[in-house]
Amino acid sequence: MNKVDSTLKSVLEDWPEASYNLLATIWSNNGKLKAEHNRALCELLECNLGQLMTALLPLAESFSLASTSGFKVGAVAMGNTVSNDGMADLFLGANIEFPNLPLDTTIHAEQCVSVVTLQHGQRISSLAVSVTPCGYCRQFLYEFSDAQPLPVSIGKNSVTDLNALLPKAFGPIDMGIAETSTLNLSINLNELSDTTSAFEDLAKTAAKSAYSPYSNNNAGCVISLTNGNSYLGRYLENAAYNPCINPFAAAICVARVSEIDFDFSAVEQCTFVESQENISLQSQIKMLLNACQPKAVFNTATLGR
Repeated sequence: MNKVDSTLKSVLEDWPEASYNLLATIWSNNGKLKAEHNRALCELLECNLGQLMTALLPLAESFSLASTSGFKVGAVAMGNTVSNDGMADLFLGANIEFPNLPLDTTIHAEQCVSVVTLQHGQRISSLAVSVTPCGYCRQFLYEFSDAQPLPVSIGKNSVTDLNALLPKAFGPIDMGIAETSTLNLSINLNELSDTTSAFEDLAKTAAKSAYSPYSNNNAGCVISLTNGNSYLGRYLENAAYNPCINPFAAAICVARVSEIDFDFSAVEQCTFVESQENISLQSQIKMLLNACQPKAVFNTATLGR
């Protein structure tokens, strides 16, 4: 039995055998479960899409890397491309703690699943999460979700929406920004990672699709693993500033949901590009990379040069 099958059977042991081949595509599709597979799963489980999202939370939790806290959180998001029968792509994410670093560097599950969804060129239209989102995550979701209000299912029984969780929200409009108008989702960064383009060119493409209306520092990176796979990430800013996701963290999110045996130490190279308009993320990226693999190669370039 391979690692994917053993993971699925241990986490979702009561699911029909026929469901495992459908679920196994999550890893090969960079954290995405396609709409047609969700339709088949709903038929097998005799449930609707919302119920399927909740049922998938234990699998989402299995992606968690929480070596410091031991507290695992899983999230499942519905994309905003919905068919006539109500089916849509689903995306999985979990909390990720960087080894030997303070917990304030943690990627929250809601951030992770947002990154994964955006990476596929979609935005979140509905969310299921294993525990109540913290204020940090509510702020991040407010800026990057598609639905207003965003439906949020918590655990097995609680259903609410983001407006109830974050009343009188502060967002881009309060900063003079027209919502997320500068967010470019026309480029599928996952598809680019499969090309033979030079790492610097890939990182520059990721940087050009960054969302950085508050600092104007467009930043992106590409990481490569010891198995030869590579993953892109782009900078995502937030009106509350602290919930921003740097491009290295974004790339780690995608690598985690794509690699059944992902390990931080497998990162062997990072190519980082930024425009350096008002700030620089370079020292932050270098700190995270060093925590993952001190021997990893770190290459940098400036966008536009």
